[in-house]
Formats: sequence, structure tokens, C-alpha cells
Amino acid sequence: QYVNEVNKIDYNHRELLKNLDDREDTVEPYNAALEEWWKVMTDSDDDRLNGNRILLEDPVTFEGRHVRVENLVCEPKPPRTPPILIGGAGERVTMRIAAEHADIYNNLAGHHSDLAQKVSVLREHCAALRRDPSEIIVSQQCLVTIAPDEEAAGPLIDRAQRIFGGHLGDPTGPLALSGSPERIRDQIAANREVGCDMFVIEFFGRDTREPARLFAEKVLPYI
Repeated sequence: QYVNEVNKIDYNHRELLKNLDDREDTVEPYNAALEEWWKVMTDSDDDRLNGNRILLEDPVTFEGRHVRVENLVCEPKPPRTPPILIGGAGERVTMRIAAEHADIYNNLAGHHSDLAQKVSVLREHCAALRRDPSEIIVSQQCLVTIAPDEEAAGPLIDRAQRIFGGHLGDPTGPLALSGSPERIRDQIAANREVGCDMFVIEFFGRDTREPARLFAEKVLPYI
């Protein structure tokens, strides 16, 4: 029954995506699809299947509009309640969902330069929902382009810009984690000033072991 209902939801979601081209409103197609899918999953209080109940309580019986489980057991139990991370940049839909449900909001790398704006929008949604914004950790996805000094970092930054073209953020941007270890420590502080407390990082380079080692030795101990 559970599998059938999930397949039904997935099918409906695909149909919605297929028909989005016929829409004439101003909502971005992906965000519109996400909003409609989320409504299906949370359209009434008794239909919200609390994932934490499944993980932490034993056993769980639940019957909702779309999902039904009976005497469900999850073993082994997690050591803590798993946090919910919601990432994206859509200010009208995605960030409202994050403000209501997320423990962690992750800003996409391509919008790193807009981090202050995203934090402001998240707080506005929290205010509308009467939720304390301090309950949500703000995270930033980003590329780390690190070298022993600024002279060595310059060509790496140029190459990262050519290869990724902004997909993983602008490595020359105002909040980019690019440069020497000292520079990156300053940039982390700048991100913190606008409300970021966590990073989801990817190191730039063909062999990422060396930049990871440099980051671990010259950056982490100082932040």
C-alpha cells in the first residue's frame, strides 16, 4: 500500500511537470512544481507523516490521505533526531517552505553573492509564520579555491571561473572562499557576519587531497 501511494504521488508530480508549459502565471516552473508537490504531502495536519516518529518511536501506525503504515519499526534508532535540510534559491516558494519546516536552510552556490538577501528573505518568511529564525541554521554551498599564497591562488581562481562559469558560485565574488588560507579565514568571517553558520564545500582541483589538507591545517584551527 505504501509503495502504491508513493508511486501515485510520483506519477502525479511527473504529470504536473509535463503540463507546466501551459501555465501562464509568473511562478518559476520548478518552484511551481515543488509547491504543488509539497501541498500533496502536507495538505492537512493528519496527513503529515512525521519522519521523526518513524525513526524514534516503536512501532508507528499511521493512516493519512496519501500514506498508510501499520506497526512500522525502524532499527537501529538514530543517536539524535535527524535535522531537515532544505536547499534552494526560490524566494517565493522554496524559502517559505524552508522557513516553515527546515532545521537547516542551504543557499545554492550560484547565489552565494546574494547570501545577505537570502538570509533577509528567510527571516521575513519566519516572521510571517511566527517562527524564531534562530531555530534555522543558515548553510552555504560553495567552491573552495585555496593555495598557499595569493600569487599561487590567482591562476587557480581564473581556471575555476572558466571551468564552472558561476555554476558553483563566482570564485571572485565578494563572499567567495578563494585565495590564501588567511584570505579564506577572512571570507568565512564575512559570511558569518551576514548570518551563515555552516558550509557545504567542494575543493577545486584535479586532486582535491592537497587543498583539503591545506584547508584542514591552515583554516580550520582558526575558525
